Amino acid sequence: MPEPAEGVKGKRAKELVQSSPLASVAAITHVAHSNWKGLGQTYSWDSTVLLAPALVESGGCLTATLDRDEAFRSVIARFLRNGAVGFVGNVRPGIGAQEHMRLAFWNAVLAGETIGQAHRKSQNSMCLEVMDRGQMPRGGGMLYTLNIRALFGDPAFRMRVPARAKVAPAHAVVEGDTVVMHGPGAWWPVIIRVPEDWKRWTGKKLYVCRGLGTYVSRNWCGGGYGVERNCANAEIRTPRTIKSIEQAQSPPRPLGWTGKYWVDEHADRTRTYRWRVRLLDFNQTTGKITNKIDRLDYHIEWE
Repeated sequence: MPEPAEGVKGKRAKELVQSSPLASVAAITHVAHSNWKGLGQTYSWDSTVLLAPALVESGGCLTATLDRDEAFRSVIARFLRNGAVGFVGNVRPGIGAQEHMRLAFWNAVLAGETIGQAHRKSQNSMCLEVMDRGQMPRGGGMLYTLNIRALFGDPAFRMRVPARAKVAPAHAVVEGDTVVMHGPGAWWPVIIRVPEDWKRWTGKKLYVCRGLGTYVSRNWCGGGYGVERNCANAEIRTPRTIKSIEQAQSPPRPLGWTGKYWVDEHADRTRTYRWRVRLLDFNQTTGKITNKIDRLDYHIEWE
């Protein structure tokens, strides 16, 4: 695989070769048209390329499918045989909504959680959006995405992260009867590679924005691209019962929350309360930030 060249379109290799730098990395994240026999032109079910111990995560379609091949061919099996220590992917065709779970997963891994904890955190986060959107009883793209993401490998595996992040992630802290939602220390607008399927944007610039500890709620829009809303989750675990939650400030729309919160009951009689907070209003066609939240308070009333 040739060395990357800034601003120069390289020649696509037919598949990963042993001399590629990707054979020596600790993490591989991938998205391209795929199936159970291969990750696009990256890796195939019969590849002989040996990998460093690597965590592999894919947004490709059908990469985690194990029930459609009579010969039981599987790119996952080959990855794990050739050096990978874990794999996360889709058991059915992936859609744009998966970006939520992919970002939530990597946020957790880079924060030092095990891959099992990270996978569960991505599931809980997407479940929150599913309930916010009312898709649990009637179905929809978010619920579909929640149901097709799968983890392979030892869930207790924890990837060693060599250094702490240079900026603070988005996070929530409890201060007495107030939950304070902090935005990330920095936002990074980037020009994305426009997929060939997004025909209205061929040859044009389209942007996304990323912030540590945040995820995106994504769906197809009338403009012919995957529109994104940058969010993070506020969370509090307590043995007490919350009567109500009130957002203290009124940020410019569409920032803030939907007014909904959700509760998980645990076996030890504690409860986890969660709600989604939109932190950024970003113009994907210009790459400009319209508004952002650095801090937002939520007042808790207990029963």
